[in-house]
Amino acid sequence: MLPVKQKPLTALWLRCTNATWRKQSENKRKRKSVKHKRWCERQRP
Repeated sequence: MLPVKQKPLTALWLRCTNATWRKQSENKRKRKSVKHKRWCERQRP
């Protein structure tokens, strides 16, 4: 994984697109799907 201090926004964006991380998020989808999606859009490099 890329060092966070190297490219903060890119690291956050990779976290959003990471399959495993996204799979874990599905458990909370009812509560934060739209909010999380919009947050990810802002993190896109």
